[in-house]
Amino acid sequence: MKDFEGWMPFRLRHGEPGLRVDWCHLGSVRFTEPFFDQTVNQCFRHPADVLFQPETSMSALGELHERRAGLAPSGFIFHASRSGSTLVS
Repeated sequence: MKDFEGWMPFRLRHGEPGLRVDWCHLGSVRFTEPFFDQTVNQCFRHPADVLFQPETSMSALGELHERRAGLAPSGFIFHASRSGSTLVS
């Protein structure tokens, strides 16, 4: 998982010690589905991705950001399922 290339954090959960980050391998999959979990679920259709689900500490996200900051966000979409409202800013 060199610099987590092709990997996406998809879940935070309480573990030992503290919060843990679960990762899924996206590979060439892009976020084209309406909801984040639909794209993540596509990744888990492959048996290897179901069997190999790495986890890291929250501090690993900070270390990754220091090595490879990625793209700065250009906007945010706030959506609450079935509420009838979506806010774009």
